[in-house]
Amino acid sequence: FRMAVHEAAHAVIALTIPVGRLKHVALRSLGDSGGQTRIDFGEFVLPTRRMIEDRVVVDAAARAAERILCGSVSTGGGGAADSDLGGATTMVAAVHASFGMGDDAVYLGAGDELLRELSLNPALRRTVALHLRELEERAAELVERERKAILAVAARLAEKRFLGGKEIEEIVRGRLVKAAGGPRRKPSRKEA
Repeated sequence: FRMAVHEAAHAVIALTIPVGRLKHVALRSLGDSGGQTRIDFGEFVLPTRRMIEDRVVVDAAARAAERILCGSVSTGGGGAADSDLGGATTMVAAVHASFGMGDDAVYLGAGDELLRELSLNPALRRTVALHLRELEERAAELVERERKAILAVAARLAEKRFLGGKEIEEIVRGRLVKAAGGPRRKPSRKEA
């Protein structure tokens, strides 16, 4: 259920902020990743600092949900450059050391060069760590606020292993509710 919570948090917070069009969420049993949340970010050609931060919050929401809803964080959000934590770290480092969007308008590198700079530059590392912590706190606040929706999406995802974006939107909007016997549609006003 942990992986379902992890992916559901990405999806629900992506809809809450919003950062793009939610395509689908899937749980896998093979490969390096236990799940996938696919979001079409659309116009991310010239992102602003806020747009980058919002994407990082969506990444951070999964770890926050694991901590808040499962009691601890697993390795599922980190461990590789393309992981949630790896991507979030790279994006925040780029804000400060590639895009000139931090306190200083400097360019220290991009890609592997940026990661090398981050590992060798303690001041940059502290700046990035503090910024990540702020965005993780924002993610945790959103997870607390959207707890019921995350758990509803996670329950449905654990059952079906794949949810399309529209189905997730319906769950989040409360059109589908979890009953003792499983998911069901809310009765219409005529039926109620």
